[in-house]
Amino acid sequence: MSDVALPIQSMVLDEIDLVGVRASAGEMARVIPLVEAKRIRVADLITHRYSLREFPAAFKTFVERQDGVLKVIVHP
Repeated sequence: MSDVALPIQSMVLDEIDLVGVRASAGEMARVIPLVEAKRIRVADLITHRYSLREFPAAFKTFVERQDGVLKVIVHP
């Protein structure tokens, strides 16, 4: 991933918001009932599983988007 230039002055003057998309802030309240009702098959989203000792590899897999990763689970 490389750095990008942002037009900060335009963002401030035009009141443009920059929102990250890695996390889903505020979405859990909507999603949990769907998972409970089995309308979302979360098991299908988990593509990689690691032990806690393998955390560096798990993190690298997720950050570098290796092997078609969607969700990584790290078990203690």
